[in-house]
Amino acid sequence: MSYNKRENKKNTVVSTVVAVVLLIVIVVLIFLLVKRQDKNNTAQPTASAQSPGTPTAEPTPSPTVSPTPEPTPTTSDFASPSPTPQSAYDYSNPVPQSEPVELEFFEDAIFIGDSRMEDFAAFSGLAKYATFYTHIGVTVNHLISENESEVIRFRVNGESLTLEETLRKYNDFSKVYIMLGYNELGWPYPEEFIKYYVKVLDIIKEANPASEIYVECVIPVARTITGSGVDPETENNENIARFNRYIREMCKEQKVYFLNVQEALVDSEGYLPDGAASDGIHMKKEYCIKWLDYIKCHVVSNQ
Repeated sequence: MSYNKRENKKNTVVSTVVAVVLLIVIVVLIFLLVKRQDKNNTAQPTASAQSPGTPTAEPTPSPTVSPTPEPTPTTSDFASPSPTPQSAYDYSNPVPQSEPVELEFFEDAIFIGDSRMEDFAAFSGLAKYATFYTHIGVTVNHLISENESEVIRFRVNGESLTLEETLRKYNDFSKVYIMLGYNELGWPYPEEFIKYYVKVLDIIKEANPASEIYVECVIPVARTITGSGVDPETENNENIARFNRYIREMCKEQKVYFLNVQEALVDSEGYLPDGAASDGIHMKKEYCIKWLDYIKCHVVSNQ
């Protein structure tokens, strides 16, 4: 073999070795780069799981679980008192005007009162919806007297019951309208009248603490009143205004609603207009309807 042939063969072998070595180096470098990339991907969280500005957390072996959102708290979750008008209502003022209600609103209401309330039941048509506990000549002490023989009884579902017995047995009412005071105008001390009135309110509250209690003012009389046993010395608007001041103060202290129904019934001088009542006291149908319209538009829960 000549020298050139030997030299060419030697060069070919060297080139082959170099090529193989370079290939091995390239493969090793690629392997190292891939391994390093995999390591970096494992060590760092993805962009969607990392909040801006927060340090990178070490990965945990357990899978990532999104936290359950906190439930929105409701009033039942706290120990705050039930939402009732007592917390915001100003009991020193009469019930303000509200959106009118339908007659069905009074289906769970009871009305307590004397002969004027009895006329209201008959002429307003409300007796078809509400329950009335009325009696001619009734006074507050007849409803709560300690002397059982003096206590007026009501005929309810075939039973003879006192007001207290009635309210305790049939306590599915949610609203109470009460008007007393006209037959007490002859009492020398309004304070005694209020003392008994408060006891009547206590009976109602104990029978159904959640009920709304509306105390109606004593309605003024006409300029002329007639009838057997009428006493103009006490049955007059000056005395009625005095009793109403006591009633209004009682409502403030007892946290019950004062209904100033006379606003819808009297004239500019504070009297029942001529012709509103046959005897100047007990109102005719037209004015009982005015009375009804007033209480329909003065509802605390509809403010």
